[in-house]
Amino acid sequence: MAEQTFAVTGMTCEHCVHAVQTELGALPGVHAVTVDLGAGGTSTVRVTGADELTSEQVAAALDEAGDYRLA
Repeated sequence: MAEQTFAVTGMTCEHCVHAVQTELGALPGVHAVTVDLGAGGTSTVRVTGADELTSEQVAAALDEAGDYRLA
């Protein structure tokens, strides 16, 4: 089991949190996604899964979710 933490910009509300959790949660092997919202600033996203995700996988999922970027 791997746990990773990512700093993400662009999230401002609970809708953003849900969108990011949905897209990251859909990646193969991901078991859980939690977000500590830093509205208008940098949010902390924790991903738990079978294997570690690459930054490219995370960036693509964030882009699919909306205008969110790795910090």
